[in-house]
Amino acid sequence: MKILSIGNSFSMDAQKWLYAIAASDGVTDIETVNLYRGGCNLRRHCENILGNVADYMYQHNGDNTDRMITIDEILSEEEWDYITVQQVSHLSGLPQHYVPYINMLVDHVREKQPKATIVFHQTWAYEKDSPADSFGLYNRDQKEMHRRIVDCAEMACILTEAEYLPCGEFIQHLRDRVKEFDYPNGGISLCHDDGFHLSKNYGRYAAGAFWYHYFTGRFHENTIEFAKNNRDGDYTFDSAVLDSIVGAMRLFSEERKNWEYVMDLPTFADNYRGGKKVSEIF
Repeated sequence: MKILSIGNSFSMDAQKWLYAIAASDGVTDIETVNLYRGGCNLRRHCENILGNVADYMYQHNGDNTDRMITIDEILSEEEWDYITVQQVSHLSGLPQHYVPYINMLVDHVREKQPKATIVFHQTWAYEKDSPADSFGLYNRDQKEMHRRIVDCAEMACILTEAEYLPCGEFIQHLRDRVKEFDYPNGGISLCHDDGFHLSKNYGRYAAGAFWYHYFTGRFHENTIEFAKNNRDGDYTFDSAVLDSIVGAMRLFSEERKNWEYVMDLPTFADNYRGGKKVSEIF
């Protein structure tokens, strides 16, 4: 299975431990690549396609490389089973920053990789006390940011007919339902010190384990082996905490069995349902 992400630092967060999680369970037929360009939004991806700009670091199986690459290079050099796309975090709950760019990006990817399944990666809301200036776009309210991200992710999937990867909803589920991550009452924050990227251990693990379940249908089993063999600098893992994450994922997945889209498209977004080519916009 080959998974490509056209993203930014939030897809880097989600992919960091994905390969290692799979490997600890004996799943070896998986390859993950992230095109990393910090802060890259949907419009910038489209501009990079038009200019064929080598704007992305090629990250392979969770690790950095020194290779810089264009979107069309990665789309032409091998076939991908899944390709994920996403909006930059601070614009992820603002629908006017999705269109027409989400259609342009997905249409271009489908033209180059017609056999790949396109997946929209829904990102997460910032921590409750995040110092990020852009948190003010959501009245510095985590629940408001989360709600608006969910609406925009659904809109993106309806517009493009992409599959929906609700990673941000799972992160919020952990915050709301698992005592270890009840941050306002002394629990562990799933965010890094900056208040918006995922923490290098449990936050990134939660996203990676969720991606692992989404793409393979499996729940991570060998948490003890994973915890023993993986660390990021001073950031280590307690397998009991990992088990809490996996247990919460089982509940989350069960609760979402009969989930359906509930939103109506804004009028301005519905105008782009048919898609647009990059050359028609710029």
